[in-house]
Amino acid sequence: MLRKFFGGVALLCLAVAGLWAYFFLDRPVRRIDVTGELAPGEAEEARARISQAAPGRLLTTDLGALRDEVLALSWPRKVSIRRIWPDRISVHIERETVVAQWGDEGYLSPGGEVVRTPDTSVEVPYLRCAVASPEEALQTYRHLQALLGGGFASGERLTIAALTQNALGEWRVELANGMQAVLGAESLHERAHRFLLGYRHLSGQRDAPLQYLDLRYSHGIAARWRTAAASSQPALRPPEALSGPVLLAER
Repeated sequence: MLRKFFGGVALLCLAVAGLWAYFFLDRPVRRIDVTGELAPGEAEEARARISQAAPGRLLTTDLGALRDEVLALSWPRKVSIRRIWPDRISVHIERETVVAQWGDEGYLSPGGEVVRTPDTSVEVPYLRCAVASPEEALQTYRHLQALLGGGFASGERLTIAALTQNALGEWRVELANGMQAVLGAESLHERAHRFLLGYRHLSGQRDAPLQYLDLRYSHGIAARWRTAAASSQPALRPPEALSGPVLLAER
């Protein structure tokens, strides 16, 4: 009988000690560290999202719910959270890689998913499409960049800075050197190859650099050369706003 009594007392003491240790360890969270290769705006946005979850005490805070709050921002790819006694929570964030800007809506991940991030310092191609989905636009960009970026005998390589599509489904390319090309809505592969032929043939014919090529003709190319007035025009403007001579070169 005494053995049972003292056994019960011992269990009660262990329970009390356990509760005391739990409440001693479960201190109020006083600091949240956000780490990772993040832009200042991203780190600030993550902290604000964590604050909305209102982490209270170290042991009773739901780390899974906290992780979901951060992942809801769309730009984090992976989030790991751990408790650091006595009163700190560490949040490490791996950001999603972005490969293109998607109009004014954000950026695109390699899989074509729209990512909204406060980091505006990302230098990536600009895509804006009225018809194509983000995935289709990214696939078209990669296809055209592979064709145009093959390089020339001179070593020159063409880099796409912007790719846009209007409501008619017509694609327009702007290169990093400021030159623009309208490819139309069909036969992009064939017209991209015709663009390369026209670029090689026409770019050295005048002292001024090429400004614009229109590949929508069945048997020709419309070309404009850059002028002093045109050099101050905004990028991605319609063909009607361009100035300079036009050449229709029969194939």
